[in-house]
Amino acid sequence: MRSLSSPALEIPSPYTKSGIQSMVMEDWLPVAGYEGFYSVSTLGRVRRDAPTKYRGGISYPGRVLRTYQTQYNSNKYRIVSLCTGKGWRIGKVHRMVAIAFLGPPLPGMCVNHKNGDKWDNRVQNLEWVTLVENCRHAVAAGLTMYGEKNKMARLSAAQVRTIRQSYRTGNTTQRALAQTFRTSQACIWSIIHRRTWKRL
Repeated sequence: MRSLSSPALEIPSPYTKSGIQSMVMEDWLPVAGYEGFYSVSTLGRVRRDAPTKYRGGISYPGRVLRTYQTQYNSNKYRIVSLCTGKGWRIGKVHRMVAIAFLGPPLPGMCVNHKNGDKWDNRVQNLEWVTLVENCRHAVAAGLTMYGEKNKMARLSAAQVRTIRQSYRTGNTTQRALAQTFRTSQACIWSIIHRRTWKRL
């Protein structure tokens, strides 16, 4: 299995700057679990293979589905709505492509985007890796945000340094620091014991 310690790869896109698809071969295979209803391509597109009835009418074969992202899909993966006449299901495009063209995963494996772009679901950009390898790749590619760059961070790097220095002097308590910086005592404890902000 390829080492994931290197940064994200630059993989040429099949689309030009104008958005027009270039001359690239596109192969199709059935979507696992939806054989006869949907197919997925090597370029990461999903196509309807059978007519499907729904409340608004009928969707005919050959139509390429629109991919989207919902507020509940905060990890930014592209998804599609699939229907076999027995109800709607949500499918993640990258997993459908990987299963169809790379084969089913072994237990504990997940899909990794080689170039770090979660919207690029071409088969050449996907690979099965372990969760640990996936996390290492995210760090190496700069996809994991630490410190102030993390949108969940409530403190700055300067404040974290002040907290550690103040507690090291022995002139204050964790409760007092929590009140001063308007955070929880558990947060202060984690900072002092380097359970969080480990890289600082």
